[in-house]
Amino acid sequence: MRKEEQIDLHCPRCQGKALAIYEKSFDCLVCQLEFEKKDLSLFDDEEILSIEEKLAFANGLK
Repeated sequence: MRKEEQIDLHCPRCQGKALAIYEKSFDCLVCQLEFEKKDLSLFDDEEILSIEEKLAFANGLK
């Protein structure tokens, strides 16, 4: 089994399991946010930023 398949996929915001799953990311169908799968194995839920939040932060640095 591949490592990413062993990760308990869930939304780090609402803890929900209603997800649209892609190769490297997933969307929470409740929160309407997209997260990177790898972040679930690297960070605690409260430390995980959505892709939208990461982009807003990066755009703020310009």
